[in-house]
Amino acid sequence: MIFQAHHPMAKTISESAAGAYALGPAGYPQAERGDDLAEKQKVTLWTSGDALGIAGMSALHRAISDGVEFHGTGNGAELPDSHPARLAAEQCLAHWHRQPAARVFLGGNGILTSLAHALREAAGPYNNLLSDTVPHPLAWASLPVTRFDPSDPESLVNALETLGKERPVLVVLETVSSRDGSIAPLPDICSAAEANGALVIVDETHACGAYGPSGAGIATDQGCAERISLLCNAGSGSLGLPLGYLAGDAQLLELVTAQGGSNSTACPSAFLLDALPTAIGLVQKRDDLRARLAALSRELRAALAYLGLPISTGSSHVICIEVGDPRQTRLATSLLRDHYGIQVTPVLPPEVAPGQEHLRIICSARHTSDHIEALTLGLETLATEMGWLG
Repeated sequence: MIFQAHHPMAKTISESAAGAYALGPAGYPQAERGDDLAEKQKVTLWTSGDALGIAGMSALHRAISDGVEFHGTGNGAELPDSHPARLAAEQCLAHWHRQPAARVFLGGNGILTSLAHALREAAGPYNNLLSDTVPHPLAWASLPVTRFDPSDPESLVNALETLGKERPVLVVLETVSSRDGSIAPLPDICSAAEANGALVIVDETHACGAYGPSGAGIATDQGCAERISLLCNAGSGSLGLPLGYLAGDAQLLELVTAQGGSNSTACPSAFLLDALPTAIGLVQKRDDLRARLAALSRELRAALAYLGLPISTGSSHVICIEVGDPRQTRLATSLLRDHYGIQVTPVLPPEVAPGQEHLRIICSARHTSDHIEALTLGLETLATEMGWLG
């Protein structure tokens, strides 16, 4: 049995073991794992935020190459706010998200946390209403935080009434939750916030590219982009580029960037800024890929539900298998990779609270029904061995 055979090796498994990948000629979701001293293993990845596969498109490669030829490869630390490449990129982002302004910076994790700290420094004490599904809960421990369930707008109303209006309130949530793949009902959340004078800040990292008529995300898809005070895209894998950005109210953006929040002082290189409008244009045109992504996501959810796996109840392309134990989560990730050539993401504290450990699967438009069948078969065997099916 797989679980029994590898049970003694559990303590030797580390997340870093999953990092030695080299993309093969086919590109995502196919990769090779290993180095020159070992036979390479073919792996199918279910981990990328690039839901449409923009990073593999030749038009983006040409834009990056042209930018390198024109600007060189220097870093963007010294680029002024008025640099033409920066202005064009930020204006394009603002227009895409239907926001007054935007600010682009180097991508990375912890964007919402650094944003919150920057706002606190700029605007003084305030209350945070934080979605139950926002990751890295321990990172908010130093801030005044009240939790609410984004799938139940009434819980937000009750929390807002409890906090009162003595000081400003920020309602912070992911539009597509990385915790359970649920899609937030933004119109209801915005209505509750507006009735109580609160500002809404959303993380569209998993939504950009995958939702909306032009791929601009859930806020645009649900018709309430103008009601959002700030939105962020932390890693912008959806655009196939290593950058992030904020978009929203110009005064709020000035407050945040003045405090150095969200890595706002670390501007991407000029050649990446030059490529950003091309990436946005590619995303906007690919309604066909968004339709394919939706169909594949439904197919995968149905297959996993048929097996009886403990999957999250969301409806997006982000699918989570509840494990609830850190050791089993690490072990399951390694066994899937080593025995079935399948890479998923283990989600562990502090990204989630203890007891909420799970496997995160992110479907993309580049996956196929054959990939889904292989993933399903691997998970069925593994779940049976590990007792997840009862």
